Amino acid sequence: VIHSHKKSINSLDISWDGILCSSTDDTGLITISNCISANENVFSIPSGKYGSACSKFTHDADYLLVADSPRPVSKAAPTVRLLNVTTQKYQMYYNPHDQHVSHIAVSPHDNTYLSVENSGAMRVFDVRYQTPVAILPLKNEHAIAEYTPDGIVIGLAYVENRQAKVKLFDARKLRVGPFLTAPLDNYEESPQSIHFTGKYLASLHNLEHSNEIRIADSYRIRTEVSIHHHPSHSGSGVGTLLDARFSPELAYIAAGCSQGSLYFWKIHSKIRAGEMVLASHDPATLLTQRVRKHPLPLRFVRWNPYYQMLATACQNVAFWIIDESS
Repeated sequence: VIHSHKKSINSLDISWDGILCSSTDDTGLITISNCISANENVFSIPSGKYGSACSKFTHDADYLLVADSPRPVSKAAPTVRLLNVTTQKYQMYYNPHDQHVSHIAVSPHDNTYLSVENSGAMRVFDVRYQTPVAILPLKNEHAIAEYTPDGIVIGLAYVENRQAKVKLFDARKLRVGPFLTAPLDNYEESPQSIHFTGKYLASLHNLEHSNEIRIADSYRIRTEVSIHHHPSHSGSGVGTLLDARFSPELAYIAAGCSQGSLYFWKIHSKIRAGEMVLASHDPATLLTQRVRKHPLPLRFVRWNPYYQMLATACQNVAFWIIDESS
């Protein structure tokens, strides 16, 4: 467990090689941890007057994309900066945004990344150049976006006229516009998180009396199955779900909740293409209930892309190893 942060963590990411983990908090502190040696090789980088709202590793684990905080000391226009974690210096300043960036996603296919502003506008950059490759001036509040694992498709979730929707873009033809716009069933708010696998899209939704993890076909946005989580029916100390992620091999969905616990669902696919079932519709904690998972809301869950482990974060960062014998 990493105890470097004094405030709630607002971003968590693992490098593409599975070795480094970055976390940022509301004070602007950036911590780089080693997933393999745990508490060894941990160092922190103050982001200074710019603050840090979110961060993502590029394909080179020595470089981290950092978005300015909405409340920085600096009066500079909001933007994304490229931080060299080895020298602890910013090496690139990308063209200013109109509003602060609330979300960053890096393409798994090439050197591009996307940024989403608080207004919902999305910009796509080549990490090597300051000017954007494309600007999509969408005006949708609470928008989030992710790449599919092959990097060819970008999915943008947003709210329009009290209806949650998803737009799918061909990352190679962004100026053409979306090739699909589909509603997310009857949800009125943007999902808490979205996550693509090659075939499925998982979106986490907060409803009036429950949470729902919706698993849909990635390219038709047709619901295959929904996982319902009822905090009020689950006893005290459970809470609402805050983040949900597929494991790399699509064996599990892990989710963190507001009471600090970590839940997971084991998944298996039927032989018939496009039909998914869950091994259990009820959540099972990853570790025994007698162990306190996190002292504060567990806001982020990130599976390691290379090693069989995951990282979770509240104010602290914890690394977990899956024990398949239990």
